[in-house]
Amino acid sequence: LSPVCLGSLRRAASINAEYMGKNGYRKTTLLRNLSNYTIEDFPVHVRMVHVAQEHKIDDYTILESVLVSDSVRVKLLNEQERLEEEQAIEEDDEKGDDIANLLDAVNSHIDLLEIDKSEEKASRILKGLGFHEIKRTKTKDLSGGWRMRVELEKACKTGLDCWIPRHYRGL
Repeated sequence: LSPVCLGSLRRAASINAEYMGKNGYRKTTLLRNLSNYTIEDFPVHVRMVHVAQEHKIDDYTILESVLVSDSVRVKLLNEQERLEEEQAIEEDDEKGDDIANLLDAVNSHIDLLEIDKSEEKASRILKGLGFHEIKRTKTKDLSGGWRMRVELEKACKTGLDCWIPRHYRGL
C-alpha cells in the first residue's frame, strides 16, 4: 500500500467505511492483510477480525470453536502453563524468581481480561443467538447460516475495535 492509502486508513479509524471494487481488485487481500497485521505501519493495538463467508471446517464443538478463536486468551493460557511447568523444574533461585515475576505478570493480565469467565460469557451469548447444545454440537455439523452465527460470536467476543465482514448483505 502507498503512504497515501495508509494515511486514508488511519483517518478512517473512527468512522464506518465501505470498501467496494470490481472482482480481482484485491479487496479480500487488503482485508486479510489488515486483520493479520501484515501491513507495515498499520496500528497493531487495534483489535480486529476478518469475518469471511467461507469457514474452516474443524472438529471443535461450538463453544470450543469460540474459545480457541480468542488468540489473546489462548496465548496467555499457554504462557501461563509453560511458566508453571518451568517453575516446577527450575532449581536456580535467581531464575526461579524471574519466572515467578513473569508468571505474576501473566496472571495479572489474565485477571484483568477476566479470562476465567470466558466460557460463561461465550455460553450466554451463544444461547442468545439460538444455540442450545454448544458443548456437544460440532461446528462441522452446522449449516452455513449457523456457522456464520458462530463466526459473528467469535468477532463479538474479542472486544474488537474493527470488524470486517466479508459479505455483509445477509447480516
